[in-house]
Amino acid sequence: MRQYRCLIKSYKISGYVTIRHQLHKMDKEIPKAQAQDVSYELHTLGWKAFQELCITITSEILGQTVQNYLTSKDGGRDGAFSGKWNLEKGGVEGSFTIQCKYSSNKDNKLKISALTDELNKAEKLAKKGLADNYIIITNYQITGKADEEIKKAFESIEGIRNCVVLGAEWITLKFTRVHD
Repeated sequence: MRQYRCLIKSYKISGYVTIRHQLHKMDKEIPKAQAQDVSYELHTLGWKAFQELCITITSEILGQTVQNYLTSKDGGRDGAFSGKWNLEKGGVEGSFTIQCKYSSNKDNKLKISALTDELNKAEKLAKKGLADNYIIITNYQITGKADEEIKKAFESIEGIRNCVVLGAEWITLKFTRVHD
C-alpha cells in the first residue's frame, strides 16, 4: 500500500502528468500481481487534497475546464463548469456543479442520509441556474442502490436535470486505466 500513498502524494503535488509517469514507473519496478482489486488509499489524503484531486480529475480525465472555489464560503460548489459534456450515453449541457464528499474512513459507504446538507445547497444552486447537472465525486464506496437513491433525490429538485455520482471504485478504475 505504501506505493499508492506515494503515488497520491505525487499526484497532489505535481498534478496529473506525474500520476501517469508514476504508474508507468511502478509497473516496471514492481512485479505484476495477480490480484484483482487495486486500492488507492484516498482516505489518507485529507479533505482539501481530495478536493484538489477531484478538480484535477474533472479537468484531466473528464476533459472539462473547471472553476474551483475557495475552501470556505464556496456556496455549495467545490467546482463548476458550463457547456457540453459528452458522456458514454450521450451529451448533456448546461451548468455543472461539482461537489466533493470526503471521508477519512476507508470503508464508508455513501448513503443519501450523508448528503442532507448538499441537497439543501443543491436546491438553492438550481434556483439560481447554477446546477442543471450535479456531479458528486467521493472517496466513499457506492452501492448500486445508493447510487439510484442519490440520483433520484437530486434529480427530484426542480432545475437539476442530471446527477452523476462518481465514487472510490470509479476513481480507482480511471487511475488504473491511465497506465493501460
